[in-house]
Amino acid sequence: MALNNAFHEGAVSPPVMGPFKRLITVSRLRFFVYAFGAMFVYFWLPNVLFTALSIFNWISWIDPWNVKLNSVVGFNNGMGLNPFPTFDYNNILHGGADPLMLPFFTTLNKFAGNFFSMFLILGLWYTNTWETAYLPLNSNRIFDNKAQLYNVTRTVNHEALFHEEGYASYSPAFLSAGKICIYIFFFSIYTATLVYSALYHWHEIKLGFIEFYRSFRHSQIKEDDKYEDVHNRLMQSYLEGKCALSPISFSTGAPY
Repeated sequence: MALNNAFHEGAVSPPVMGPFKRLITVSRLRFFVYAFGAMFVYFWLPNVLFTALSIFNWISWIDPWNVKLNSVVGFNNGMGLNPFPTFDYNNILHGGADPLMLPFFTTLNKFAGNFFSMFLILGLWYTNTWETAYLPLNSNRIFDNKAQLYNVTRTVNHEALFHEEGYASYSPAFLSAGKICIYIFFFSIYTATLVYSALYHWHEIKLGFIEFYRSFRHSQIKEDDKYEDVHNRLMQSYLEGKCALSPISFSTGAPY
């Protein structure tokens, strides 16, 4: 919608506050032209002229066979701790972190999460927790006790159901340190969501439960006593069960 408005708006774009409290007066269309030109050049450089710019492991070039160095600064097989890891705009947009679309605090929040989780992943890998040192540092694959890709068919029967004897004779499943860290944060997010809701939205939750209980006692509810949040008030503009558009005649000869 913003791009469509930039192409069709007739009036001059109002000034907006940019980073470092700097007032930006450039029009939306001109800003799009600047960004499009820059991204076009940045696409040709890493993808056609110099593909090493897409994965710029310049620190790993110091000692390519150093496992410890590559585990920290490597882009593919490490944590990518590199001040200039890529010059490819497609890699910059990886994971939906578009700096042109998202507020700066969102990008900063994602960066902080990735930075601090790096130490957890390295800690799991270097201490060989859950046999992770025998596996790649970052991988979404599942491995067996030979560090090979897990063969699921050896743990199920002909009906594709779990086969306990086959699983016991084959191997348990092993995850990489990066994959284990992802599951740790998954469970943390679920718990944090419940705690955050209870701490910051307990009043609204309580009123919602009270309103739910009182809904079974219609005769004792007065219209003025009903709890209505902002969503209820906005939805009151629409007539329930009625269409705002006039009915369309489908008879022969009537306009569609």
